[in-house]
Amino acid sequence: MENKKLFKTVVWGSIVFILASALVVYLDYQFLLNDIEAGGEITIYTRDTSLNNKPVWEDVLERVESEFGQEMALKVFAVIQCESNWNPDAINTANKNKSFDAGLWQINSTHKITNACKLDVNCSTDYAIELIKKQGLKPWTCAKILHLI
Repeated sequence: MENKKLFKTVVWGSIVFILASALVVYLDYQFLLNDIEAGGEITIYTRDTSLNNKPVWEDVLERVESEFGQEMALKVFAVIQCESNWNPDAINTANKNKSFDAGLWQINSTHKITNACKLDVNCSTDYAIELIKKQGLKPWTCAKILHLI
């Protein structure tokens, strides 16, 4: 009987933790939108890399905005912030199906592109733009967490 009680406690504790984490990410997204609308400054990770003499995030968002418009660029900003915190070297190996996600966009290993491309901002952005054209933001877990799809 005590094992069942412990199990229930662990399960409910895990559920509360997951819901709280999702709420924190969602609230971060809402605060991010408020900061952007108010003209506030936003701090994001960027290694010593620039594209076209601009910070990585600025170039990526300009490319997305030119393809899809400002609304999608804001959504992409939130998705990348959630997925990799704008870290082009981010690696996630915690997927249940033993796959991994890599790079700024956290492109999953099930996609048929090289790991070098996933970790290259230009190449992965090209790939992500094509994915968005075909599937919208569905491939990104954070888009679901943030209720963007």
